[in-house]
Amino acid sequence: MFGIKRRTKHFLTVICNSIGKFLLYAARLLPLQNKIVFNAWIGKGFCDEPKYILLELLKQKVNAKYIWLVNDLNAETPPQVKKVKYGSWLANFHYITAKIWIDNTKSSPKPQKRLGQFYLQTWHGCWGPKGAEQAVENQLSKEYIEAAKLDASKTDLMYINNEYEKQIYENSFWYDGPVINANFSSLSILLRTPEDVVTKIRKAFDISLDRKIVIYAPTFRNEFSAEVYIWDYERIIRALENRFGGEFVLLVRLHPNIATRELGLKYSSIIKDATQYLDMYELLAASDVLITDISSTMSVMAFAKRPVFLFAKDFDEYAVSDRPLIYPLKKLPFTISRSVDELEKSIIEFDKKAYDFKTDAFMSDIGFHDDGHGAEKICRILLRQL
Repeated sequence: MFGIKRRTKHFLTVICNSIGKFLLYAARLLPLQNKIVFNAWIGKGFCDEPKYILLELLKQKVNAKYIWLVNDLNAETPPQVKKVKYGSWLANFHYITAKIWIDNTKSSPKPQKRLGQFYLQTWHGCWGPKGAEQAVENQLSKEYIEAAKLDASKTDLMYINNEYEKQIYENSFWYDGPVINANFSSLSILLRTPEDVVTKIRKAFDISLDRKIVIYAPTFRNEFSAEVYIWDYERIIRALENRFGGEFVLLVRLHPNIATRELGLKYSSIIKDATQYLDMYELLAASDVLITDISSTMSVMAFAKRPVFLFAKDFDEYAVSDRPLIYPLKKLPFTISRSVDELEKSIIEFDKKAYDFKTDAFMSDIGFHDDGHGAEKICRILLRQL
Protein backbone atom coordinates (compact mmCIF):
# COMPACT_ATOMS: atom_id res chain seq x y z
CA MET A 1 0.00 0.00 0.00
CA PHE A 2 2.81 2.39 0.95
CA GLY A 3 4.63 1.61 -2.31
CA ILE A 4 1.52 2.40 -4.37
CA LYS A 5 1.08 5.77 -2.62
CA ARG A 6 4.72 6.63 -3.18
CA ARG A 7 4.56 5.74 -6.89
CA THR A 8 1.33 7.73 -7.25
CA LYS A 9 2.92 10.76 -5.58
CA HIS A 10 5.97 10.47 -7.85
CA PHE A 11 3.74 10.18 -10.92
CA LEU A 12 1.74 13.28 -9.94
CA THR A 13 4.98 15.22 -9.33
CA VAL A 14 6.27 14.32 -12.79
CA ILE A 15 2.94 15.36 -14.37
CA CYS A 16 2.89 18.69 -12.50
CA ASN A 17 6.49 19.44 -13.45
CA SER A 18 5.77 18.64 -17.09
CA ILE A 19 2.72 20.90 -17.10
CA GLY A 20 4.75 23.66 -15.42
CA LYS A 21 7.52 23.43 -18.03
CA PHE A 22 4.96 23.56 -20.85
CA LEU A 23 3.23 26.62 -19.36
CA LEU A 24 6.55 28.43 -18.92
CA TYR A 25 7.43 27.64 -22.53
CA ALA A 26 4.03 28.97 -23.61
CA ALA A 27 4.58 32.11 -21.49
CA ARG A 28 7.48 33.04 -23.76
CA LEU A 29 4.92 33.60 -26.51
CA LEU A 30 3.12 36.25 -24.44
CA PRO A 31 3.98 39.93 -24.94
CA LEU A 32 6.24 41.54 -22.35
CA GLN A 33 4.39 43.52 -19.68
CA ASN A 34 5.18 46.80 -17.94
CA LYS A 35 6.36 44.78 -15.01
CA ILE A 36 9.50 44.82 -12.86
CA VAL A 37 10.75 41.78 -10.94
CA PHE A 38 12.85 42.57 -7.86
CA ASN A 39 15.07 40.24 -5.84
CA ALA A 40 17.40 41.03 -2.93
CA TRP A 41 19.69 38.57 -1.17
CA ILE A 42 18.09 35.53 -2.85
CA GLY A 43 14.56 36.11 -1.62
CA LYS A 44 15.46 37.56 1.76
CA GLY A 45 13.03 40.45 1.46
CA PHE A 46 12.50 44.16 0.95
CA CYS A 47 15.98 45.70 1.35
CA ASP A 48 19.21 47.01 -0.17
CA GLU A 49 19.50 48.83 -3.53
CA PRO A 50 16.39 47.23 -5.10
CA LYS A 51 14.29 48.56 -2.20
CA TYR A 52 15.34 52.17 -2.70
CA ILE A 53 14.89 51.98 -6.45
CA LEU A 54 11.36 50.68 -5.98
CA LEU A 55 10.55 53.39 -3.43
CA GLU A 56 11.61 56.03 -5.96
CA LEU A 57 9.47 54.40 -8.67
CA LEU A 58 6.49 54.53 -6.30
CA LYS A 59 7.27 58.13 -5.43
CA GLN A 60 7.23 59.01 -9.13
CA LYS A 61 3.98 57.02 -9.58
CA VAL A 62 5.44 55.00 -12.45
CA ASN A 63 2.77 52.92 -14.18
CA ALA A 64 4.13 49.38 -13.75
CA LYS A 65 3.46 46.14 -11.92
CA TYR A 66 5.95 45.45 -9.12
CA ILE A 67 6.85 41.86 -8.26
CA TRP A 68 9.09 41.15 -5.26
CA LEU A 69 10.50 37.65 -4.82
CA VAL A 70 10.51 36.49 -1.20
CA ASN A 71 11.15 33.31 0.76
CA ASP A 72 8.49 34.36 3.26
CA LEU A 73 5.19 35.54 1.80
CA ASN A 74 4.51 37.37 5.09
CA ALA A 75 7.50 39.67 4.47
CA GLU A 76 6.68 43.38 4.69
CA THR A 77 6.49 45.31 1.41
CA PRO A 78 4.58 48.38 0.24
CA PRO A 79 0.93 47.61 -0.61
CA GLN A 80 1.55 48.28 -4.32
CA VAL A 81 3.93 45.30 -4.46
CA LYS A 82 2.92 41.72 -5.26
CA LYS A 83 4.94 39.18 -3.29
CA VAL A 84 5.83 35.93 -5.07
CA LYS A 85 7.63 32.91 -3.65
CA TYR A 86 11.31 32.92 -4.63
CA GLY A 87 12.24 29.98 -6.88
CA SER A 88 8.62 29.10 -7.64
CA TRP A 89 6.96 28.41 -10.98
CA LEU A 90 5.15 31.75 -10.63
CA ALA A 91 8.45 33.58 -10.07
CA ASN A 92 9.77 32.18 -13.36
CA PHE A 93 6.54 33.19 -15.09
CA HIS A 94 7.02 36.79 -13.96
CA TYR A 95 10.66 36.73 -15.04
CA ILE A 96 9.61 35.54 -18.50
CA THR A 97 6.89 38.18 -18.95
CA ALA A 98 8.47 41.24 -17.25
CA LYS A 99 10.28 43.99 -19.12
CA ILE A 100 12.77 44.63 -16.29
CA TRP A 101 14.66 42.52 -13.74
CA ILE A 102 16.49 44.06 -10.76
CA ASP A 103 18.74 42.01 -8.47
CA ASN A 104 21.57 42.63 -5.96
CA THR A 105 23.17 39.16 -6.09
CA LYS A 106 24.74 37.25 -8.96
CA SER A 107 23.96 33.68 -7.94
CA SER A 108 20.15 33.63 -8.12
CA PRO A 109 18.91 31.58 -11.11
CA LYS A 110 16.84 33.22 -13.80
CA PRO A 111 15.32 31.93 -17.04
CA GLN A 112 16.76 32.74 -20.43
CA LYS A 113 16.24 36.38 -21.30
CA ARG A 114 13.88 37.39 -24.08
CA LEU A 115 14.43 40.10 -26.67
CA GLY A 116 13.41 43.43 -25.17
CA GLN A 117 14.06 42.52 -21.54
CA PHE A 118 16.42 44.63 -19.41
CA TYR A 119 18.40 43.34 -16.43
CA LEU A 120 19.87 45.81 -13.91
CA GLN A 121 22.41 44.21 -11.55
CA THR A 122 22.89 46.55 -8.56
CA TRP A 123 25.37 44.42 -6.54
CA HIS A 124 25.32 45.10 -2.77
CA GLY A 125 28.08 47.49 -1.79
CA CYS A 126 29.32 50.81 -3.11
CA TRP A 127 32.96 50.45 -2.00
CA GLY A 128 35.06 48.00 -0.06
CA PRO A 129 38.73 47.10 0.40
CA LYS A 130 38.19 43.35 -0.13
CA GLY A 131 38.62 41.47 -3.36
CA ALA A 132 35.43 40.17 -4.93
CA GLU A 133 34.35 37.72 -7.64
CA GLN A 134 37.26 37.14 -10.06
CA ALA A 135 39.76 38.61 -7.58
CA VAL A 136 38.95 35.71 -5.20
CA GLU A 137 38.02 33.10 -7.79
CA ASN A 138 40.15 30.42 -6.10
CA GLN A 139 38.04 30.81 -2.94
CA LEU A 140 34.67 30.50 -4.67
CA SER A 141 32.82 27.30 -5.43
CA LYS A 142 32.58 26.04 -8.99
CA GLU A 143 28.79 26.30 -8.72
CA TYR A 144 28.93 29.97 -7.70
CA ILE A 145 31.36 30.88 -10.47
CA GLU A 146 29.15 29.23 -13.09
CA ALA A 147 26.08 31.02 -11.72
CA ALA A 148 27.88 34.39 -11.61
CA LYS A 149 29.14 34.03 -15.18
CA LEU A 150 25.65 33.13 -16.39
CA ASP A 151 24.20 36.09 -14.52
CA ALA A 152 26.79 38.41 -16.08
CA SER A 153 25.87 37.18 -19.58
CA LYS A 154 22.29 38.33 -18.94
CA THR A 155 23.15 41.65 -17.29
CA ASP A 156 22.56 44.87 -19.25
CA LEU A 157 23.81 47.46 -16.78
CA MET A 158 25.77 47.93 -13.54
CA TYR A 159 26.47 51.22 -11.74
CA ILE A 160 28.67 52.67 -9.04
CA ASN A 161 29.41 55.99 -7.32
CA ASN A 162 33.23 56.09 -7.38
CA GLU A 163 35.93 55.70 -10.01
CA TYR A 164 37.98 53.18 -8.03
CA GLU A 165 35.14 50.67 -7.75
CA LYS A 166 34.06 51.32 -11.34
CA GLN A 167 37.31 49.73 -12.51
CA ILE A 168 36.66 46.76 -10.20
CA TYR A 169 33.21 46.24 -11.67
CA GLU A 170 34.59 46.42 -15.19
CA ASN A 171 37.27 43.81 -14.52
CA SER A 172 36.11 41.50 -11.72
CA PHE A 173 32.54 40.42 -12.45
CA TRP A 174 32.89 38.28 -15.59
CA TYR A 175 30.93 41.15 -17.15
CA ASP A 176 31.76 43.19 -20.23
CA GLY A 177 28.73 45.49 -20.39
CA PRO A 178 28.47 49.16 -19.36
CA VAL A 179 29.24 50.35 -15.82
CA ILE A 180 28.00 53.88 -15.27
CA ASN A 181 28.45 56.50 -12.55
CA ALA A 182 24.97 56.83 -11.12
CA ASN A 183 25.23 57.26 -7.33
CA PHE A 184 23.94 54.62 -4.93
CA SER A 185 20.22 54.66 -4.22
CA SER A 186 20.52 53.25 -0.69
CA LEU A 187 23.10 55.85 0.37
CA SER A 188 20.48 58.59 0.24
CA ILE A 189 19.12 57.88 3.73
CA LEU A 190 22.59 58.41 5.23
CA LEU A 191 23.28 61.63 3.37
CA ARG A 192 19.80 62.94 4.16
CA THR A 193 18.53 60.82 7.05
CA PRO A 194 14.72 60.93 7.41
CA GLU A 195 13.61 61.38 11.02
CA ASP A 196 11.07 58.58 10.67
CA VAL A 197 13.89 56.09 9.93
CA VAL A 198 15.65 57.01 13.19
CA THR A 199 12.34 56.72 15.06
CA LYS A 200 11.67 53.35 13.46
CA ILE A 201 15.02 51.91 14.60
CA ARG A 202 14.71 53.27 18.11
CA LYS A 203 11.25 51.76 18.42
CA ALA A 204 12.38 48.40 16.97
CA PHE A 205 15.14 48.05 19.57
CA ASP A 206 13.55 49.97 22.44
CA ILE A 207 16.19 52.70 22.50
CA SER A 208 15.25 55.95 24.25
CA LEU A 209 15.80 59.30 22.55
CA ASP A 210 18.53 60.32 25.00
CA ARG A 211 20.81 57.39 24.07
CA LYS A 212 23.27 57.37 21.19
CA ILE A 213 23.75 54.32 18.99
CA VAL A 214 26.95 52.52 18.01
CA ILE A 215 26.65 49.65 15.57
CA TYR A 216 29.12 46.77 15.40
CA ALA A 217 28.91 45.29 11.89
CA PRO A 218 31.72 42.85 11.06
CA THR A 219 31.98 40.79 7.90
CA PHE A 220 32.07 36.97 7.85
CA ARG A 221 35.02 34.58 7.97
CA ASN A 222 35.34 31.59 5.68
CA GLU A 223 35.58 29.19 8.61
CA PHE A 224 32.58 30.89 10.33
CA SER A 225 34.48 31.29 13.58
CA ALA A 226 32.61 33.01 16.41
CA GLU A 227 35.67 33.86 18.48
CA VAL A 228 36.52 37.04 16.55
CA TYR A 229 33.12 38.57 17.36
CA ILE A 230 33.26 38.04 21.12
CA TRP A 231 34.99 40.82 23.05
CA ASP A 232 34.34 43.31 25.85
CA TYR A 233 31.45 45.32 24.39
CA GLU A 234 30.68 47.12 27.66
CA ARG A 235 34.22 48.43 27.98
CA ILE A 236 33.99 50.02 24.53
CA ILE A 237 30.56 51.47 25.30
CA ARG A 238 32.12 53.23 28.30
CA ALA A 239 34.94 54.56 26.08
CA LEU A 240 32.43 55.95 23.61
CA GLU A 241 30.50 57.63 26.41
CA ASN A 242 33.72 59.20 27.75
CA ARG A 243 34.70 60.52 24.32
CA PHE A 244 31.36 61.56 22.80
CA GLY A 245 29.25 62.16 25.90
CA GLY A 246 25.85 60.78 26.77
CA GLU A 247 24.91 57.12 27.06
CA PHE A 248 25.26 54.54 24.27
CA VAL A 249 23.49 51.40 23.13
CA LEU A 250 25.43 48.93 20.99
CA LEU A 251 23.68 47.12 18.12
CA VAL A 252 25.37 43.94 16.89
CA ARG A 253 24.68 43.31 13.19
CA LEU A 254 26.39 40.16 11.89
CA HIS A 255 26.84 39.41 8.19
CA PRO A 256 23.97 37.55 6.41
CA ASN A 257 26.33 34.61 5.79
CA ILE A 258 26.47 33.90 9.53
CA ALA A 259 23.13 35.39 10.58
CA THR A 260 21.51 32.03 11.32
CA ARG A 261 24.43 30.49 13.23
CA GLU A 262 24.53 30.17 17.00
CA LEU A 263 27.65 32.09 18.02
CA GLY A 264 27.12 32.41 21.76
CA LEU A 265 27.04 36.23 21.90
CA LYS A 266 25.52 37.70 25.08
CA TYR A 267 22.96 40.50 24.84
CA SER A 268 21.50 42.93 27.39
CA SER A 269 19.59 46.20 27.72
CA ILE A 270 22.55 48.10 26.21
CA ILE A 271 23.87 45.38 23.87
CA LYS A 272 21.19 44.38 21.38
CA ASP A 273 20.99 41.81 18.59
CA ALA A 274 20.26 43.55 15.28
CA THR A 275 21.39 40.72 13.00
CA GLN A 276 17.90 39.80 11.83
CA TYR A 277 16.94 43.40 11.04
CA LEU A 278 16.65 43.37 7.26
CA ASP A 279 17.68 46.85 6.14
CA MET A 280 21.33 47.53 6.95
CA TYR A 281 21.12 51.07 5.58
CA GLU A 282 18.37 52.00 8.03
CA LEU A 283 20.52 50.68 10.88
CA LEU A 284 23.50 52.72 9.70
CA ALA A 285 21.38 55.83 9.17
CA ALA A 286 20.17 55.70 12.77
CA SER A 287 23.65 55.07 14.21
CA ASP A 288 26.09 57.68 15.45
CA VAL A 289 29.22 55.50 15.31
CA LEU A 290 30.30 52.36 13.44
CA ILE A 291 32.75 49.67 14.55
CA THR A 292 33.61 47.18 11.81
CA ASP A 293 36.52 45.20 10.39
CA ILE A 294 36.78 44.84 6.59
CA SER A 295 33.09 45.33 5.84
CA SER A 296 32.09 47.76 3.07
CA THR A 297 29.87 49.48 5.65
CA MET A 298 32.99 51.49 6.52
CA SER A 299 32.70 53.49 3.30
CA VAL A 300 28.97 54.11 3.73
CA MET A 301 29.49 55.76 7.12
CA ALA A 302 32.62 57.57 5.92
CA PHE A 303 30.69 59.10 3.03
CA ALA A 304 28.21 60.38 5.63
CA LYS A 305 31.13 61.77 7.73
CA ARG A 306 30.25 59.66 10.77
CA PRO A 307 32.97 58.16 13.02
CA VAL A 308 34.24 54.73 11.97
CA PHE A 309 36.63 52.51 13.93
CA LEU A 310 38.16 49.39 12.40
CA PHE A 311 38.68 46.55 14.82
CA ALA A 312 39.49 42.85 14.40
CA LYS A 313 41.58 40.50 16.48
CA ASP A 314 42.51 38.65 13.28
CA PHE A 315 43.34 41.53 10.91
CA ASP A 316 46.71 40.07 9.94
CA GLU A 317 45.33 36.60 9.27
CA TYR A 318 42.20 37.77 7.43
CA ALA A 319 43.90 38.91 4.23
CA VAL A 320 45.76 35.62 4.02
CA SER A 321 43.07 33.09 4.93
CA ASP A 322 39.86 34.85 3.86
CA ARG A 323 39.88 37.68 1.33
CA PRO A 324 42.84 39.56 -0.14
CA LEU A 325 42.73 43.31 0.32
CA ILE A 326 42.87 45.33 -2.88
CA TYR A 327 43.09 48.76 -1.23
CA PRO A 328 45.95 49.65 1.15
CA LEU A 329 44.76 49.82 4.76
CA LYS A 330 47.17 52.68 5.46
CA LYS A 331 45.26 54.88 2.99
CA LEU A 332 41.98 54.47 4.87
CA PRO A 333 40.90 57.40 7.07
CA PHE A 334 40.16 55.08 10.02
CA THR A 335 42.23 53.87 12.94
CA ILE A 336 42.93 50.13 12.88
CA SER A 337 42.86 48.18 16.13
CA ARG A 338 43.82 44.56 16.77
CA SER A 339 42.87 44.47 20.44
CA VAL A 340 40.26 45.97 22.73
CA ASP A 341 43.01 48.04 24.34
CA GLU A 342 43.88 49.59 20.98
CA LEU A 343 40.22 50.17 20.11
CA GLU A 344 39.59 51.89 23.42
CA LYS A 345 42.61 54.15 22.86
CA SER A 346 41.48 55.00 19.30
CA ILE A 347 38.06 56.04 20.56
CA ILE A 348 39.35 58.17 23.45
CA GLU A 349 41.83 59.94 21.15
CA PHE A 350 39.39 60.42 18.25
CA ASP A 351 39.89 63.84 16.57
CA LYS A 352 36.86 64.81 14.47
CA LYS A 353 38.65 67.56 12.56
CA ALA A 354 41.53 65.26 11.59
CA TYR A 355 39.06 62.50 10.73
CA ASP A 356 37.08 64.74 8.38
CA PHE A 357 40.30 65.82 6.65
CA LYS A 358 41.37 62.21 6.13
CA THR A 359 37.89 61.24 4.95
CA ASP A 360 37.91 64.00 2.34
CA ALA A 361 41.31 62.78 1.12
CA PHE A 362 40.02 59.21 0.93
CA MET A 363 36.94 60.21 -1.08
CA SER A 364 39.12 62.20 -3.43
CA ASP A 365 41.48 59.26 -3.86
CA ILE A 366 38.73 56.83 -4.86
CA GLY A 367 36.92 59.41 -7.00
CA PHE A 368 33.75 59.40 -4.91
CA HIS A 369 30.76 61.35 -6.16
CA ASP A 370 27.29 60.90 -4.71
CA ASP A 371 24.70 63.57 -4.00
CA GLY A 372 22.14 61.22 -2.48
CA HIS A 373 19.89 61.27 -5.55
CA GLY A 374 21.03 58.00 -7.09
CA ALA A 375 17.57 56.43 -7.23
CA GLU A 376 16.29 59.27 -9.39
CA LYS A 377 18.92 58.69 -12.09
CA ILE A 378 18.38 54.93 -12.07
CA CYS A 379 14.63 55.43 -12.40
CA ARG A 380 15.13 57.63 -15.46
CA ILE A 381 17.08 54.78 -17.05
CA LEU A 382 14.37 52.25 -16.15
CA LEU A 383 11.60 54.43 -17.54
CA ARG A 384 13.24 54.23 -20.97
CA GLN A 385 12.85 50.44 -20.79
CA LEU A 386 9.13 50.42 -19.98
